[in-house]
Amino acid sequence: MASKDCDDIFGRRYLTDASDVYEWNAWDDVQWTEEQENLAKEIIFSNSTVRLPDDSQERIEILAHEYWDKFYSHHEDRFFKDRNWLEKEFCELFSSTSPSVHIMEVGCGVGNTIFPILRAVKSPGLLIYASDFSEKALSILKESKGYDADRCITFQHDITKTNDEIPCPKNSLDFLVLVFVLSAVNPELFHRTLKNLVTYLKPGGVLLFRDYGRFDLAQLRFKNGQCLKDNFYMRSDGTRVYFFTQG
Repeated sequence: MASKDCDDIFGRRYLTDASDVYEWNAWDDVQWTEEQENLAKEIIFSNSTVRLPDDSQERIEILAHEYWDKFYSHHEDRFFKDRNWLEKEFCELFSSTSPSVHIMEVGCGVGNTIFPILRAVKSPGLLIYASDFSEKALSILKESKGYDADRCITFQHDITKTNDEIPCPKNSLDFLVLVFVLSAVNPELFHRTLKNLVTYLKPGGVLLFRDYGRFDLAQLRFKNGQCLKDNFYMRSDGTRVYFFTQG
């Protein structure tokens, strides 16, 4: 858990003195110069020139679940840290006064979003539907010390398959959470996927979204031959990532 001082400063880390640049690993008011943006565009153009052939892309699509199972088999619960920034960024999750709060996290992984919610939300009616593409991730989640079977329902789900049955009734959710998950989906399926997911929100329900943005350093580090489509890449472990732009 971040310290109180860190919590208080989060979102207000303004760089006013260039000599302080290494005080934080991120700043909240940095604006790129035109030169920096043009350089990033050149790098992206360069690393997107050679793309994986269609047959390779089809194979990656078919084997996507295997790549994620291998990822979690290798890293288990050590790769991602609990998202203790949730209370600052998604404060709606923690401020509801309703005696019953129903949440679905899509792409829950090994619980790095779920555990901060379970610790902080004391509502007796809290129910979290936790879904992931990887059976291995769900197995690790359910074996974790912080997992609460009375307040969580876990299930394997491919969010691009809109005809799959899931244990969450439609029009029932207060919150739908997608944190670094939509980026792993073929961008051609974004619209269909989101259109289906939001049918599970009740009227007035909230979709909470966070993901990778264009010009992220991770995008600039990709090499030629890893690009699938514009802003969509394959990592060395076979998993995929898309970098979003603001609409």
